[in-house]
Amino acid sequence: MNHEETLASKLRHLHQEIDGLAKKSGRDPSSIHLMCVSKKATPQEIAEAIEQGENCFGENYIQDALPKIETIQQMVQSKAKAQQKLAFYFIGHLQKNKVKKAIPFFQRIDSVDSVKIATTISATIESLVNENAYPHKKYPYPILLEVKTTHDTAKFGITPQNVPLVIESILMLKHLQIEGFMTMAPWTNEEYEIRHCFSMLRSLKEEMESKFRIPFPVLSMGMTNDYPYAIQEGSTLLRIGSAIFGGSQ
Repeated sequence: MNHEETLASKLRHLHQEIDGLAKKSGRDPSSIHLMCVSKKATPQEIAEAIEQGENCFGENYIQDALPKIETIQQMVQSKAKAQQKLAFYFIGHLQKNKVKKAIPFFQRIDSVDSVKIATTISATIESLVNENAYPHKKYPYPILLEVKTTHDTAKFGITPQNVPLVIESILMLKHLQIEGFMTMAPWTNEEYEIRHCFSMLRSLKEEMESKFRIPFPVLSMGMTNDYPYAIQEGSTLLRIGSAIFGGSQ
């Protein structure tokens, strides 16, 4: 079995698992989307995934992602359909000095964890718009808020109690649109702890939609080791890397 067949079979099995779990949870499988976390993948592996119909990819590190994305865009430029649908999202911790480099390459920043970084992103978007150099079809520029639902000090994110204040501040930035929320569960085998983090984010999403009377449709939670629980708790976007490309997430 060659590598392409291996990747194809992994993706086929993964989609079957997701669809089965969704139905078992009483959910419409089409309401759950797959993001292929490609931080450990080569451009060739990403191109193989695109050939299998994948078009949503997540990257964690700016310095590694940008040349990779440029290579991928060149590889698919002759395939108009693939290029039109292809989207990269930034899911790692974004530093202020990397924002200007990131925006042209990513259709959304999924890891906004402070008003400061949101303000920097908004200012960058404003500059691009004023220069008629805004590179994306979607405007205002979409973001997700990263929420810290665990006590793990190594994880980034807005604490749940501060989310309303952060939303209020970001809503004042006309160049940004909050599409939803993202979180990471702790690295544990304890189902209760994992599901508690996911249910907390789902409840927070519902509370914020009620408070601000704005839909926040994206609920990004669930990775290779815990996506079945995320589906049960309402995730709309699964971030899966090692189950597709191997290695660790």
